Amino acid sequence: MYQVISAPAPHVIVRSRKDFTYWAAGATECVPRLLVNPYNGCTHRCFFCYARALPGYFADFEEDGCVTVFEGLEKNIGEGLRGLETVYPIQLSPATDPFQSVNEKYALTEKIIAEAVAQSVLVDVISKGRYSDDAIRLMARQKGCIGQVTMLTPREELRQQLMQGAATTEELFENVRRLRSAGVFTIVRIDPVIPGITDDLDDLRGMIKDASAAGAQHVIVSAMRIPYRMKERIFRDLSALGVDGKYARELYADWYDGSVHPKWDYRKPLFDELSAEAKRRGLTFALCREFVKEEGRLVGLNGRYCTAESCEGEKINVVESQGQRVSESEIQ
Repeated sequence: MYQVISAPAPHVIVRSRKDFTYWAAGATECVPRLLVNPYNGCTHRCFFCYARALPGYFADFEEDGCVTVFEGLEKNIGEGLRGLETVYPIQLSPATDPFQSVNEKYALTEKIIAEAVAQSVLVDVISKGRYSDDAIRLMARQKGCIGQVTMLTPREELRQQLMQGAATTEELFENVRRLRSAGVFTIVRIDPVIPGITDDLDDLRGMIKDASAAGAQHVIVSAMRIPYRMKERIFRDLSALGVDGKYARELYADWYDGSVHPKWDYRKPLFDELSAEAKRRGLTFALCREFVKEEGRLVGLNGRYCTAESCEGEKINVVESQGQRVSESEIQ
């Protein structure tokens, strides 16, 4: 039984042996990486978040709204990295936001970035929150680090309807400017596009235009997928947001990867238009975990749409030999 701490959001502290999970490329088209969630559960509470269907501490959060904080995780990460022959980039975070409110108290995100930088390991950060100054400063010290800023819509009132937390639309664009100014490779993720809610093409083109003006170098897009376990709840949420139920159920007909996706004839013109807009604005483009079924098999779409060296914009280098380390004093 853990003691619940009420501020800045309900959370418990767990002393855990967890470190990172290796994610191979495989059929997903993703580059290999080491996945780290400093926290399980996320106070942004995006209604569409696939992590709300995950087991363990994620399921606990869905039930009681209590975030799990993994005390000492950064030390486990450091020790784990030192034991690897080949070190892939660390991604923060695949399933929860690294800059949600509890991070302001525990700074696990910054501590993990510091451990990685001390071992010359690049970090790939994905967030809908406000990047801290310390995180950006640390990322700027390690060549090859990536800062990803996830946006849904340029309409602030609509954004607030889709999630309880996260940064404002203007703060997200300011993230882009701050990351780029620090020399960090900067990506805007329009992830996901929500059919019937955030798929207005003028809005989406405008976001890409504004992202380019703010300094973004690469755009990643996906259409909202619905994990099987969340299907009925998501359809109810879409209906509450004004999406016709019959339209949603007819649209979501492509099943793969344990989830249901919008039909290809909806996704194709969306991806065609947004990839063309990225090109017009001088940005490279990729999709995230998007496939189409052809002759009974899944075909990854980045082979058709990606205009960069990888889905994350740059060639992702691994550390084959740890070599010269950066001293702790140098990263303070």
